[in-house]
Amino acid sequence: MRKTLLGIAVVALVAGGLFYGWAVQRQSRFRAALDEALERLPPGYSVTIKTADYSVLDDHVTLRGVTISGGTAQNFDASIDEVQVDKPSHDFLAVWGQAAANPAALAPDIAVSVGHSISARGVTVHAATTSVTVASLILEELRLYPWALLHPGVPSWAEAQAVLVNRARPPELADLLPLLRFEASMMLGIGYDRFAMENFQATIKLPAIPSLPVTEVAYSFRKVTGGSYDRGNRGDATGDDLNVRASPLGALTVDRVAVADLDMREPFGRILAGGALMPATLDGLAIGRIDYDGMIGQLPTGVPVTLGKLSLSNIAVSGGIPVAGALAYSGLRLRRAQMPNAQALEIFDKLGLDTVTLGLGFSFKWDLEQKRLSLSDLVLRADELGALGLSIDLAGMSTDAGWQSQVKLAHATLRYDDASLMERALRAGAAQGGVDAAAFRQQLIATVQERISALGDNPSIAAATKAIVTFLASPHTVTVELAPTAAVGVEWLQTARDLPPAELVSRLGLTISAVP
Repeated sequence: MRKTLLGIAVVALVAGGLFYGWAVQRQSRFRAALDEALERLPPGYSVTIKTADYSVLDDHVTLRGVTISGGTAQNFDASIDEVQVDKPSHDFLAVWGQAAANPAALAPDIAVSVGHSISARGVTVHAATTSVTVASLILEELRLYPWALLHPGVPSWAEAQAVLVNRARPPELADLLPLLRFEASMMLGIGYDRFAMENFQATIKLPAIPSLPVTEVAYSFRKVTGGSYDRGNRGDATGDDLNVRASPLGALTVDRVAVADLDMREPFGRILAGGALMPATLDGLAIGRIDYDGMIGQLPTGVPVTLGKLSLSNIAVSGGIPVAGALAYSGLRLRRAQMPNAQALEIFDKLGLDTVTLGLGFSFKWDLEQKRLSLSDLVLRADELGALGLSIDLAGMSTDAGWQSQVKLAHATLRYDDASLMERALRAGAAQGGVDAAAFRQQLIATVQERISALGDNPSIAAATKAIVTFLASPHTVTVELAPTAAVGVEWLQTARDLPPAELVSRLGLTISAVP
């Protein structure tokens, strides 16, 4: 029994000694790696750390009291209360050193892992005219891409920020190239699997320009979360409670901002290469969706304006132009008391409105090879009054010089859905003419019948007359469709008014229908 206990004690002692030696070695390697990292800082930068702890069992690093300074040359300083790195990459410095030794041999997709998870608390950054604070943030599976971050010719931070400070005039597009190249290097140089940030606040002071005084822009997010991001390609991300204040211009609050499926890799790559900025620089840009929900603006006078919701989706750029996209906007609420002049007040009064809620939307697709542009569901809406929608197909639509003479109308549909506009307009017309509303409606119907009957007794014209009368008698939905058997050109449309009505209706394939 004693031999057994002695054997166990010897094994435990040896195991403990081995673990202690291993732990000391790992601690020593961590300290050496940290010292080496600090020695490799770019010229002009300095970092101090109050305490640095490494947990061998958890493979976890905790740094407290971190300060970073770029000195007067970079005009940059930052502080972080605490940084934690879970399962850091122990060969990061060696791999990064190899990449830095021969950046020309790097491939764009070669990544260097930083760690499984990196979190920070109490982040403060000051840079020139910009100040940023973040309560907390976390990045999972952070990786760096040396090809982008070590790319030749990328401006320094000082060179990039000089674009926006100490300027006698607003920067032109070409002036922004250093800043954009710096940003492209950053955006193509990082990737991660998940991101979260709480209580982000930033303040930027913009210099005066001829049309505006010095402007201080402050914006903040209560919370931002995001899925995967990799070299300019973003999955999903949301930001809650956005507040923007541009003194003295006004303010904007947004309940939620959401983005999904953004592909910016190709444009960033062209910018990083350093070529001149031109429309074709944006080729390959794709935006799956960007939503702004619950927007409220504030005028310089302090008066709030309900702005509603805005969505952009399915945007693609090719040949230097947008070839697809959709926009949906709703909820812009205008009140009678906010109207700036007597004419606007008169419209509200005549229609008997105190509030009107506006919206618009459209989607389009442009096939450059087939030279065909389709505009779908272009809708202008006033919730209290009605909605007007247009869809149109154009043939011969190109970017060539003189395209205006080549474009042809292939198909078009115009639809109006009435909510109350027609009844309000009829009542206003009757009041202005001093007649009964029902009598005024009958007068209007008789006038329409008389004028259209003068165009002839063509069946299509007769059907159109019937549809218009139906709509006036019981306003609901009226649709006008143009479906020519062969696409008609712009030049023909300009002279079409001289054609006999029956021939014009037949050539355009005009039909009018109404649903009471």
